[in-house]
Amino acid sequence: MKKVARITKQDILGIKPGKFEVFLLESARAVRSAVTYAYQLAQYEDLPKGVLKYSTSADYKNHTAIITAVPVE
Repeated sequence: MKKVARITKQDILGIKPGKFEVFLLESARAVRSAVTYAYQLAQYEDLPKGVLKYSTSADYKNHTAIITAVPVE
């Protein structure tokens, strides 16, 4: 688990295909922002080789976001 104030582009793009990263954030609002940012990156950026998109899971009560790099099949 990675404790961060906010998620950066490098945090998301650094996730290897088929792997995931758990982020512990400061607030539920920061979790929502992280989930939205991961979705936007997948839509508007060139993704790393082997990554099709990013899937997310959010736990607003515990302030965690899980971001998974979905591999190209």
